[in-house]
Amino acid sequence: MHGEAAELGVLVGYDGSPGGERALEWAVREAGSHGTLLTVCTAGTPAATFRDGEDGAVALGVHEGERSLCRGHIDARRRLGCGMVRSLRVRGPAVRALCAYAGRAEMVVVGSRGLGGFRGLPLGSVSSQVCAHAPGLVVLVPGAERVARLPAGGEVVAGFDGSASAGAALGWAFEEAGWSGAPLVVVRCWRAHDASDPGDPAVVAGERRTAVQRLEEDVARWREKFPEVDVRTRFLDRPPRETLRALADRARLLTVGARGSGGLRGMPLGSVSRFLVDHSRCPVAVAHDRQMPDGIDGR
Repeated sequence: MHGEAAELGVLVGYDGSPGGERALEWAVREAGSHGTLLTVCTAGTPAATFRDGEDGAVALGVHEGERSLCRGHIDARRRLGCGMVRSLRVRGPAVRALCAYAGRAEMVVVGSRGLGGFRGLPLGSVSSQVCAHAPGLVVLVPGAERVARLPAGGEVVAGFDGSASAGAALGWAFEEAGWSGAPLVVVRCWRAHDASDPGDPAVVAGERRTAVQRLEEDVARWREKFPEVDVRTRFLDRPPRETLRALADRARLLTVGARGSGGLRGMPLGSVSRFLVDHSRCPVAVAHDRQMPDGIDGR
């Protein structure tokens, strides 16, 4: 996967909730397709030990209240093999643990809402903070309230605006498309000018040509590295939020940078990426710089 093999492989936050189950399902499929380690992180619960039985891994010393959590760990081991699944139990807050361990993982996977989430809110507190603050790549898997099942087919869609984080997201989108054999669509949404003040037409046309050229150059560099990927670019004179959300309705994965070229410094997520993790009907991969940020409250 992107960069060198990471110690924890695919790191998934799991709490036994329906959202956690969907995140685990996606993470198991991702780790299996890449042949990489899956690390299942559970916060604030007693650890379970495992041994190999005739029908796969079984849990030892588990209290009744812990069985839903253990079922997820056991199912992952049965599907991937005991040697490909690691259980990581932490006593502190889930947010701080996932953000702290993200630098040692290829990606972090979270569900849209876990146990204790408030009905009607787009994201739970854990998923919201991890998407905003975890370094590297975070994948948000939507809940059943958005989509009946997780998409296995369809395109990989990459939103691109020329920013550094969008460039990181584009690279990972190429890699994911190469592994899965899915076609890749790279979308650049050109900003809509105020009709009452459209600006100097010559200047606007020049800016647009520069944006088109930047898109083609960046895609060409990744196409050289992944020649097997079926990729096409779309330069659209439309607002990015609704455009990318509509494309995500039929995609297997949407990738975006955490903060675009017009984002406010200090804001962990830009308005476009925040909108998409709140509303997309397919998994959304958000690319951050790999550094441990401040501002995590850990609740």
